[in-house]
Amino acid sequence: MGYIAKVNVRHNGVLYVPGDRITGIEENEAARLVSLRAIVSDGSQPLLDTESEDGHDPLGNLTAAAFAELKASEQKSMLQELGMTPESSADKRVKQYATWISQQEEGGV
Repeated sequence: MGYIAKVNVRHNGVLYVPGDRITGIEENEAARLVSLRAIVSDGSQPLLDTESEDGHDPLGNLTAAAFAELKASEQKSMLQELGMTPESSADKRVKQYATWISQQEEGGV
């Protein structure tokens, strides 16, 4: 099964940008990236229910806690996709993301 990158994803030394097709990915790694909403199935239906609260807020965004579990490179890529310059420390990146989530919930962005 193939997948489509929703955010920047590095796999087997290749950087995939949103919209790129990712192939040759192991099932356990694909499941992890799908649960983080970094990739979706290349079929017509995403593998995750968009209303699932498993690591996501009601708007479908990763929660700050789920974001904190990402690798540093994944955090940085996600923040860049959101138009931010990532902070150098993980704690500061999580705070950046949490601020962004708050703005989304308030309709401020």
